[in-house]
Amino acid sequence: MGTQKSIFKLFLSNGGKSILVFLGTAIFARELGPNNLGKYFLYMAFIGIVSVISDLGVRGALEKRISESSNGEGYLILGILLKILIILPVIITLYGFKSEIEGYLDANIFYLVIIGVFLLEFAHLPEAILRGQGRVGDTATPQFFRYAIWVVVGYILINMGFNYRGLVYSALLGLFAMGIWNGYRIEINPSLPNMGQIYSIIDYSKFNFISDLNWYLHNWTDVLIIGVFLTSLEVGGYEVAWRASMILTLLSGAVGTAIFPRVSYLDSKNQYEKITQLLKDSHVQSLLLTVPGFAGVFLLSEDILKFLFGEEYTFASLVLVILCCQKVLYSFYIVYSRALHGLDRPDLAARAKITSVISNIILNIIFVYYIGIIGAAFATLISFTINTLLVHKYLTSIINIEYPIVDILWIALATSGMGVCVYVSTIVLPIKGILSLVVVVFIGSATYMLIILLRESTREVVLRFIAEL
Repeated sequence: MGTQKSIFKLFLSNGGKSILVFLGTAIFARELGPNNLGKYFLYMAFIGIVSVISDLGVRGALEKRISESSNGEGYLILGILLKILIILPVIITLYGFKSEIEGYLDANIFYLVIIGVFLLEFAHLPEAILRGQGRVGDTATPQFFRYAIWVVVGYILINMGFNYRGLVYSALLGLFAMGIWNGYRIEINPSLPNMGQIYSIIDYSKFNFISDLNWYLHNWTDVLIIGVFLTSLEVGGYEVAWRASMILTLLSGAVGTAIFPRVSYLDSKNQYEKITQLLKDSHVQSLLLTVPGFAGVFLLSEDILKFLFGEEYTFASLVLVILCCQKVLYSFYIVYSRALHGLDRPDLAARAKITSVISNIILNIIFVYYIGIIGAAFATLISFTINTLLVHKYLTSIINIEYPIVDILWIALATSGMGVCVYVSTIVLPIKGILSLVVVVFIGSATYMLIILLRESTREVVLRFIAEL
């Protein structure tokens, strides 16, 4: 599947997934309140960090090595064996800290922690194999249905009286369905691995593990530390703001996911000029949504939280603005980071993330302790800025990077025009509910898209997606 087609298919899936998560979070935020919703978020953060440890970078290593081979034979059995060898001692270790874990989570759900760790591996291992085969677009639909199950089943269980545990059960069911779906679509003939393949996986995974761990800690360190110093109420408010901001990354995330196997393939053929052009094009695609999204949130953050999630979440409005600023940086980071991995330099990406995650942990501890959840958002922004600058530095030491400066400036111009229209619209039509909020957002979006279409190069990016549709 071509890179553009994969990006488009992932964009549709990620768009649907992001909308589902956004709407589901809005519904559950009103049904449960920030305190109970915070308990669910803390559970997901905890099983996620345990899953990264129990993976040890194997999934990313499989994706990379399969993308380099003609058929990937031997890697399937190797991946399954490695996962079994790693996950069993992790689960045994967790049993030794059962009471401490339940105390931290403020809930008697240790058995759900074990199930969650297993199902995360069950869902994501076949996904990594499919991506390694270049079938990135084929992983899109299972991702969508994972979150569809979470929203639909979660809503039913909450109304049956399961409270936040209903969300936990529905999330686990979604992971199980995703694993079955992806596993069924794998088209590799299983065979015993050779020693070369074993050494190759171990060599790549040791750096990829550091990269994965740092990336996960970057995403969840704030929530985990908020859970230590503050209450589930603050966890709920912060994570609602985080999830609202994540909708801005649906296109940039698709770009990053799709370019990895392409860069890996071009690297194996020594076609570095094509990699340079691919990365140049990816800048524009990645920034198309995040820049105007940040501007819109800057102007409407309090109204978004108030009318979509509930007035009790408006205390996180500044957090939402800061996190959306971080998502603009993400549009650059995801291109550079995935390119480094595709160039078989996970060690450089890991080096950048080690620096970033250490600064993130230190800043979160200090900032959360003294200024609360706003401090967590600032810590995330500062540490991610460090990460982005470092991966850019390392990537430019390997290949030449060209920047579409004029196109980026045009996106900024279109965003400025959109911002003026949104500001004027709020004066003419004061936001008093969801309907007026939607109208103002539509006016701003239409203005932005109109200006984007006036320039040929940015218009071609948009029309390419329409043509795929």
